[in-house]
Amino acid sequence: MVAPEQLAGALRPAGTAGSGRALRSPAAIAQHLVRFVTTNPPGAEAECVGWVRDLLADAGLET
Repeated sequence: MVAPEQLAGALRPAGTAGSGRALRSPAAIAQHLVRFVTTNPPGAEAECVGWVRDLLADAGLET
């Protein structure tokens, strides 16, 4: 398992590549995650899943 501290320096939200809006701390990652609407129904988790996938890919991790 990867610690949030290991990811924090290289991460940025999906769709912001090159914008300089890097997430710098585990708290910033958590704040971004809780903004996604993932309540059921309807279960619209796809945007959140995509963001986490991009977050991990930007950190060099395969999903």
